[in-house]
This record gives sequence, structure tokens and C-alpha cells, in this order.
Amino acid sequence: IAVASLVAPQEVLSVSVRAPMQQEWYEENGRWYHAWQKGLYMYPHDEEERHRMDVYHNLFYDKAGLSLHSARLIPEVAHRPRIMDLGCGTGFWAIDMGEQYPEGEVLGLDLANLQPAQIPPNVRFQIPFNFETPYWSLGQDSWDLIHMQMLCGSVSSWPNLYAKVFS
Repeated sequence: IAVASLVAPQEVLSVSVRAPMQQEWYEENGRWYHAWQKGLYMYPHDEEERHRMDVYHNLFYDKAGLSLHSARLIPEVAHRPRIMDLGCGTGFWAIDMGEQYPEGEVLGLDLANLQPAQIPPNVRFQIPFNFETPYWSLGQDSWDLIHMQMLCGSVSSWPNLYAKVFS
């Protein structure tokens, strides 16, 4: 797993982002938080939180021996799948999938730029991305695998999110 350091939020630069956008941050109780819908997303966006996310990824996939996914990809796309990681966090699941499927396309979506700078050529991140917006324009009907993990506290309406994913 690659190691990347998170700089102070006000100094964050876009990585693999098509349309860079100024991110707004605020500090509370010594932790940095993203200002999008201030107070609704409970988790901080700082080095400590980034480390926590990486520990969980390591726990799930390296220590527990879980596979990156258990979905069966149809044979026609199994060698070149289009994969979306919704709420990608630090991006390591997306990066691992990009390495597992080097001919595939992997798109990671998240509100904050916590991903490392060095990524496989078939992986890209779209940051910031608000998956609660009514329209995505991401070609929902053209993804072979959509991954969501550890989104607790990030979703205000699970039925609406699932409706978008399955539409």
C-alpha cells in the first residue's frame, strides 16, 4: 500500500481531478472538518482520520483476508470492468482494484481529497463529489461494479442513494 501524507486542509491540491475546486475547511476541537453542510458529516478530514481509514482498509483486506469484492462480473466485462468506488475516502480500495484489473477503469468519488498522488493509470478520483445531488451525470447505467463501504454518517437518505445506484 502506498503511503501519502495529508497536508493542512487549506493547502490541499487537486489530484487526478478534472475540475479543481476550492475546498472549505474549518477547525473544531483541534480537528479539521470539511465545511460542506457543516455539522452534518461527523467525521474529520485530517491526518488522524486518514490514518483511521487506512487502518480499517488494512484490517478488512490484509489482516482479515477478505477479497476486494465478491461480485461476479459477467464474462464480457470481467477483463475490462468499469468500477465506481462511492465515498472512496483515502482511495486505497480503488487503487487496489485498479491493480487487480489493470485493463479496467476505476473511478473513486469523495467529498474530500484524501487520496495519494501516485495512482495506477487506470484509476482516477473525482473530488469534490456530492453523491446526494439529484443528478450525477456519471453514466449510472454503465458501471459494472459500484462499491460502497464505511459510509455510516455520510448518507442522509439510503433509499435515494440506492435508487441512484440501481437506476
